[in-house]
Amino acid sequence: MRKIKCVVKAGPRGFEPRVSGLEEPRLIKHRPEFYPSDELFQYSGLLDKFREWLIREKGISLDTTKYYVNVIRRLGKWIPSSMLKRKERIAIRRWIEFLYDSALITYNQKTALLDHYKVGGSKRNKTGKTRIEDSVIKEYLQVIDRLGFTWLKNYLLGGSRLEQIIYMLNNWKPDEVVEQQPGNYSPRLYCDELFCRYYLGEVFGRKRVDYIYIVGRPEIPGEIPGYRRLKDKLNKHGVKVKVFREYVNQRLEELAYRHNIRLDAVNLILSRELTVTGAHYLDTLNYADKLFTIYVEQITKKLNQVK
Repeated sequence: MRKIKCVVKAGPRGFEPRVSGLEEPRLIKHRPEFYPSDELFQYSGLLDKFREWLIREKGISLDTTKYYVNVIRRLGKWIPSSMLKRKERIAIRRWIEFLYDSALITYNQKTALLDHYKVGGSKRNKTGKTRIEDSVIKEYLQVIDRLGFTWLKNYLLGGSRLEQIIYMLNNWKPDEVVEQQPGNYSPRLYCDELFCRYYLGEVFGRKRVDYIYIVGRPEIPGEIPGYRRLKDKLNKHGVKVKVFREYVNQRLEELAYRHNIRLDAVNLILSRELTVTGAHYLDTLNYADKLFTIYVEQITKKLNQVK
């Protein structure tokens, strides 16, 4: 009986034969020097502490926490950033912050690792954003005055979201002494010559909001409108409140670059995720206050809104 020889030939591009999945994995030739020990991934007790840290310290939802912990458990070691998906890089950045907070890696290691595991842009296609001119904000402020919401202006010029501003006003306790950082107890409201900041310390969805910065002095209205009703009324008269936040972000970043201040200060003012904790957080808070003072001085001249 004649034997039939089977030969598998590669087809045209896109139709190559399947691989078995048993091939030898590609080896990582060079392990970056800043990688800490892989043993950090092996301690089950550490993963439990990581889970608690995500929920209690960062206000992460249970589902997201479960995903982050599973990613770290599955990886089991430091993997090059290029081999990870975007969500996996987000998870490992949280792991890095936790290790630093737990004094298991140094500040230099944390900085190098966060730089290595950059998240990059979002999945949505983003185009270059147009610079928001002062004239747009001036027009918005005039409309807000006509609508009788003058008290709202200095809050919006601080860059906070409208929902968070309304929540703060409904829970206004300026003299209440709270622990804003471990071992640091202070009244919620702090005021300097040109601005104030109010410690909120609340979680909105997945976002934690520590401080709301206020241009000038806070003004509490006699009747605090509901968030949705206020937003709809402003939209109806052509005022897009999110433009204020983008305007503040643009001006703060410009000033930070001009005065050689780290962008972490901008992130703190706008309550974004920070790459610093502990003593470095307090340093960043001081830089944020300095940057916001410069910002207020600038818009005072351009917008003439500070009271």
